[in-house]
Amino acid sequence: MNLLKRRHRLFLPRRGKLYLESTEADPGRYDSRVDKVTYYPLEGGDAGTRQTISHMVRLIREGSADPVVKDFAINATAGIPFKDRKNVFYGLLNRVRSTFRYVNDSDGLEQIWTPRVHADRVNRHGFTAADCDDLAVWIGALARSLGFRTRLVTLANGRRGKAFNHVLAEVEVSPGEWISTDFLAPNTPRLRSETTVVD
Repeated sequence: MNLLKRRHRLFLPRRGKLYLESTEADPGRYDSRVDKVTYYPLEGGDAGTRQTISHMVRLIREGSADPVVKDFAINATAGIPFKDRKNVFYGLLNRVRSTFRYVNDSDGLEQIWTPRVHADRVNRHGFTAADCDDLAVWIGALARSLGFRTRLVTLANGRRGKAFNHVLAEVEVSPGEWISTDFLAPNTPRLRSETTVVD
């Protein structure tokens, strides 16, 4: 079976099979040369979106424990008193904003890169490039590595009816105060949304 001809975008459910591509680096190496690419078959519609969110939660958890990711977060917030949690968060967000470029996934494929891949790209090239799900995983793992609680918000903005077509991370900067990390589409309308806390 040729997977390339059978894949469809997660957020544009169609007939046929959907696949999520997960590209991961060997956690024992500092750099992120691709060592493993895994394809996960996805269901269509909301069920497929929830599968992707589940995978994103796993990547955030694992990424937040990765020393390369934590080092990146520490360096991004150097000089900011750690007790000043809100400014630590904004320092981290500003670093990500200045090094992130939006690009679409490959046609017909939902791709999610690990936080280590993004850290390595920024360290090597000065920037990383991906879409909204990668941004949510990247900033979610960075924030969580510094002790912040994070959550993912999946939403439908109306461009594709009521189908989910955007995801963002929110970070709790003080008890009950969640701030969106979405600088790609900060004013996106929310026809409906689902929230998943990364614990």
